[in-house]
Amino acid sequence: EFRRVLFRSLQVFLDRCSAEIFADGKCLSVNVFDTAPLRPVSLIPQGGTLPLQLLQVWHLQHVMEPQT
Repeated sequence: EFRRVLFRSLQVFLDRCSAEIFADGKCLSVNVFDTAPLRPVSLIPQGGTLPLQLLQVWHLQHVMEPQT
């Protein structure tokens, strides 16, 4: 069953093996095991548009890589 949920605040953090989703102060953490080296990330609304007031993207450096 599809249920529409509106969030005032939605933050999604992705890395190579996990996704953490924060919605209105609640957290969902998911382990992701994928063999592909890189995959694009997409936001695809179902049956409408995806209104965004702010979209921020950061490139995070791997903690084991030397800083440049």
